[in-house]
Amino acid sequence: MLYKKWYEMRKNKAFSALALSLSVDLRTMFKIDDIREHMDAAAMLYARITQHFEAGDGINPDYLLQDLVTRKLQPNDSVTTYVEDIARKVTQLHQANGEVAEWQHASPLLSNCVEKFHDLAREHGDWINNHDRKTLCLAEALQRLHPAEHQRAQLRVQTRQPALRVAQVSADQGEGQGPRANHKRDQKQRKRNKFVTDKKQRTSCANCQGEEHWYSECANTGLALRPELLAKLQAKKQKRQQSQLKQPVSLVNSVRRVEVGDAGFEQQGLTSLSLCETAHTDESADLWSDVNPHLIYR
Repeated sequence: MLYKKWYEMRKNKAFSALALSLSVDLRTMFKIDDIREHMDAAAMLYARITQHFEAGDGINPDYLLQDLVTRKLQPNDSVTTYVEDIARKVTQLHQANGEVAEWQHASPLLSNCVEKFHDLAREHGDWINNHDRKTLCLAEALQRLHPAEHQRAQLRVQTRQPALRVAQVSADQGEGQGPRANHKRDQKQRKRNKFVTDKKQRTSCANCQGEEHWYSECANTGLALRPELLAKLQAKKQKRQQSQLKQPVSLVNSVRRVEVGDAGFEQQGLTSLSLCETAHTDESADLWSDVNPHLIYR
């Protein structure tokens, strides 16, 4: 009797765990109410679950199609890796008896590259509005993706060259000031360059929507700046020039010269003193008159 009690307890717990893990639709599909009182209810429910989900070699076509449509090209991914991953998902979908046309394979390749190739995704959106996207073939989509990656690599090289030249000039100007000063300056420069590089990777250019450069460096690549960005850049240059031409402000409020007329003080080397002070004249006179009555103030 004790064995039967334990067996029924394990059976009920296993059946309840399986039933609670299913959605309402799957519970209705597997008819769990009809087998609830059966001695092998847990085993029968498990058999129905495995038979349903392993019908396509363990692949659910709906979930795989969702992964295929939502797969996006990440900023750190290469086009080759991205295309191969999409092709592998399409192959698995065909193996699971799923249907996907060639345009359904090609069109998401261009639409989901918006995070890396913003201009290409925008051009593809305009193309869809004016054409039938079912006419798009896979070869045409790849012909658009690979040149975009090549152009992006060239743009990255062109934007890095001015930064390297500036760093070299800064290093040359710092020579001859001592190894320790140069070492500290190099550490600060490397830290500043790393901060700027990290910030450029997190932001995009306001002019061309590209990465790893700002709109002020976009003109070095041959792309024309938009009027509002050009005006903003010129205003910054004028402000920088005005700050460089501004005369420094003297921190000395007043200069007073004190001459000592006593010979005894001349022998001690106190012939004249130059003082920079902010105190009143009367207070200074009282202070020095207590020392020597022969002080003359000018």
